[in-house]
Amino acid sequence: MRVGEPPGRIVVAALSKTFAGGIRAVDNLSFTVEPGSVTGFLGPNGAGKTTTLRMILGLVRPTSGTATVGGRRYVALPNPLRHVGACLEASSFYPGRTARNHLRVYCAHAGLPGKRAAEVLELVGLSAAGRRRVKGFSLGMRQRLALATAMLGDPPVLIMDEPTNGLDPEGIRWLRGFLRELAGQGRTILVSSHLLAEVQQTVDRVVILSAGRCVRQGSMAELAGGRGPTTLVRTPQVDALMAVLTSRGVGLTRVDATAVRIDGLPVPDIGHAAFEAGCEIHEMRADQADLERVFFELTSQPPSQPHVGPTYGQPPYQPPYQPPYQGPGQGGPW
Repeated sequence: MRVGEPPGRIVVAALSKTFAGGIRAVDNLSFTVEPGSVTGFLGPNGAGKTTTLRMILGLVRPTSGTATVGGRRYVALPNPLRHVGACLEASSFYPGRTARNHLRVYCAHAGLPGKRAAEVLELVGLSAAGRRRVKGFSLGMRQRLALATAMLGDPPVLIMDEPTNGLDPEGIRWLRGFLRELAGQGRTILVSSHLLAEVQQTVDRVVILSAGRCVRQGSMAELAGGRGPTTLVRTPQVDALMAVLTSRGVGLTRVDATAVRIDGLPVPDIGHAAFEAGCEIHEMRADQADLERVFFELTSQPPSQPHVGPTYGQPPYQPPYQPPYQGPGQGGPW
């Protein structure tokens, strides 16, 4: 255990994983997730996101490097359910068990009072479905049940892999508010996702992976660092404006038939150029860092030593431990 490490801090240090056949899934990866924040964990398919989360949770043994929560490896945490909540898949449920009884099994295993099952069902909006069998749940309902399971121990850390899968727009909005509320309570939230526009509305910081390596990490404002001001201009004479700016060496990107994104040029200079070109300006506004644009810029070029993601050679997912089913007459109420 690292002395003085905040209880909710996640630290990944020089973490690497090579699977059988020399498949390098994660390559010398380092990043930190601080308490009181939502951190987005992003990357294309095969970038190593899920493998990294599995190593943080002790489900995959690293080839080298460390991953700790509050200064300890996950396997060294006493009663991990009280320290880290995890949602890796929404399918590790016994289909014939009700949602309430699924949660009561976990309560019994973790030494939690049975009433906690009802509390977390209400927390995720599943109270009315608590007595229904999981086999009849939609994917969105299973996602909420997985989140309820993760919250049973009221953990200071929550790790989620693609939690918006199966959620409708209302569910996504609810999840966004839920994660922001948890972060406001001082908890540490690490969430992987491929919905970049949604991530941009939710997270405080991002960690972007490509081929198992971290290619950028920081706040949304920091992602735009070094770019200078970016301005979106909309005009019917977009071609004329682009011609003037291009002749002056200004970086720009055409957005559509009437709009252009201009990098590094102050607004007064843009206005003067538009005046010289005889352009009628319909809109001119500062363009905030666009996560999708930054993401594709960072991941479109292959690294100098390309690596193959863990599509092949990765061991199958092993869900967290669930005690054996206890039917009527077998010592349990299920």
